[in-house]
Amino acid sequence: MGRYTCPVHANSKTETRNPSASELPASAIVRLDKRGPGVVTGADIELVDGIRCCNPELAICTLPPDGSLSLRLVIGLGRGYSLADRHATELPGALAIAAMFAPVRRVDVAVSNARIGQQTDYDRLTLEVATNGAIDPVEAVSRAATVLRDQLGLFLNFEEWPEPAPEVPDEEAARLNENLWRTVDELDLSVRASNCLRALEITYIGELVQKSEAELMKSRGFGRKSLTEIMAVLGAIDLRLGMKLEGWPGTGALQRPR
Repeated sequence: MGRYTCPVHANSKTETRNPSASELPASAIVRLDKRGPGVVTGADIELVDGIRCCNPELAICTLPPDGSLSLRLVIGLGRGYSLADRHATELPGALAIAAMFAPVRRVDVAVSNARIGQQTDYDRLTLEVATNGAIDPVEAVSRAATVLRDQLGLFLNFEEWPEPAPEVPDEEAARLNENLWRTVDELDLSVRASNCLRALEITYIGELVQKSEAELMKSRGFGRKSLTEIMAVLGAIDLRLGMKLEGWPGTGALQRPR
């Protein structure tokens, strides 16, 4: 009896899921062998370890009494929608088809009014997420939120970046502050912050306070944590970065006022 492939009611949307992509190779080959009569479904695919069929009830085709179907299916990893021409293979007789790797099938978003106590000017966000069963909708939203957080973290990190200090002129107070004539070594900074100031050839606190945040951050190896530390130490002695000290002597003429 020869082999017979019946195109009646053919369906190419059988979906498989890899629950642990990092533990499997880039592709795997599964088998489908069945004789008629009957309907061939996703449940007839002989899967390998780590791969399951999300919709085993889906009909692939219908075989007549004298028909048979023998397939070798190449399952790969991917993201989103992939066109058939991206799955070109040198296997003899192989037929490339388009593939949908995204497990999320539909997302509906609704924003409505919400009330908390006596406040009525709040918004309520409602998400309706439908997946193909490869991932739980709650997990899908959680992963999407994680990706969004990581992407926005490239622009700003609220935990490390300090708030800019307001520009308040206090030159008179600075002249009376004897801390300006102290060396930066007396600030008890961390080794990393001290090395950064040494690389900038900053010796006195009076030199340091005339530097802006941007100038310090341009220095190689000068990070946000060091900047936050310096700003906190200066604030404790009523000083800050970016101060304007007119008449400040050069490093060769510095003398502590008496």
